[in-house]
Amino acid sequence: MHYLRHGARVIAVGSTPAKGAALLADATAESAGDCATFLQADLTSVAATSELVARIQSTSPTVDQLVLCAQRYRLFGPRSVTPEGFEHAFALGYLSRYVLSHGLRTALEAAPRPVILNVGTPGVPLGRLHREDLQLDRRYDGFKATLQAFRANDLLGAAYPSRYPDTLRRLPPRRGVDRHAAPSLPPRRGAP
Repeated sequence: MHYLRHGARVIAVGSTPAKGAALLADATAESAGDCATFLQADLTSVAATSELVARIQSTSPTVDQLVLCAQRYRLFGPRSVTPEGFEHAFALGYLSRYVLSHGLRTALEAAPRPVILNVGTPGVPLGRLHREDLQLDRRYDGFKATLQAFRANDLLGAAYPSRYPDTLRRLPPRRGVDRHAAPSLPPRRGAP
């Protein structure tokens, strides 16, 4: 809502129409309804995410900021696979971010000061990439899958500016887990 209140055009993406309708209602209440767009998309699908990139490019030749934060934790239960055959956490937490950030690169480069805000857990020393079993076909565990998506996302955040050094300015990562996201964790050393 902050950017809408300041006259920016905002495109929000999600899989839940009710949340999109609520956003549009809030924007209208703030007299910014004409600046808000909600696009429904299944970000666990590489094809749907690629279609989303094409839709955004067709209406927005310039993207000033790209916020990547889609996540749904499936810590318990059986392994969940997308219709395209990808493990769910890997598809949503890593592949969607890869497709969006690389797919919208030209639109980002058209902006004067583009930013990609990739919300993740940099510096948390948990989990690893299971390179021998990226889709966790053999030894699935929901925690392991979630943590692996976090680590893959770390690599995306590190590799993107190296591959495209002139595309965007790099913001320093905040190491550790945000206290709002994980209030049960002990405080960081030196933090209140």
